[in-house]
Amino acid sequence: METFEAIYQRRAVKHFDPKHKLTPAEEQKLLEAAIQSPTSFNIQH
Repeated sequence: METFEAIYQRRAVKHFDPKHKLTPAEEQKLLEAAIQSPTSFNIQH
């Protein structure tokens, strides 16, 4: 995804579906992406 495309496609979600459940594969993919995200001031615990 290009940088400007990512910026323009951002959305703030005001409500969530409480009945929606992530599959184990989706949950694993989300956690792996979160691990790759940068930390504040490059602090690595």
